[in-house]
Amino acid sequence: MSNDSAIADRTHIKSAARSFAAAIAETAAVREYSAAVDAVRADDNALQLLQQLQQLRQTLQMNAGWDNSDSPERQRLEELEAEVAQHPVLQRFFASQKTMIDELHSINDRLRQRLGFDFASLARPACNCG
Repeated sequence: MSNDSAIADRTHIKSAARSFAAAIAETAAVREYSAAVDAVRADDNALQLLQQLQQLRQTLQMNAGWDNSDSPERQRLEELEAEVAQHPVLQRFFASQKTMIDELHSINDRLRQRLGFDFASLARPACNCG
């Protein structure tokens, strides 16, 4: 294969990859997820609930070696999780996130069938870094 042909192949592959990514970005699932993210960002109460939940989960994770099943933090976590589950903006966010992930899994399955290998596993980072 000549150098010019290799460059043309890479250019064609990059163009096809960009077109594929653009097509995925235009799916209903990705558009809805993006709209749901925007709605969360615009809702101070939703952001505050998510921040509190994340902080409390981190605190409990750091104290995982202690038996804290009856701790006030554990009780507060359950309360926060219930609040998050009842918040309409967050319900939409989590539902759209699941729908988008399911759609991406479906796309990967179709790619795997057509290509004969699992493209997503090849795109995964080589390490379980951070």
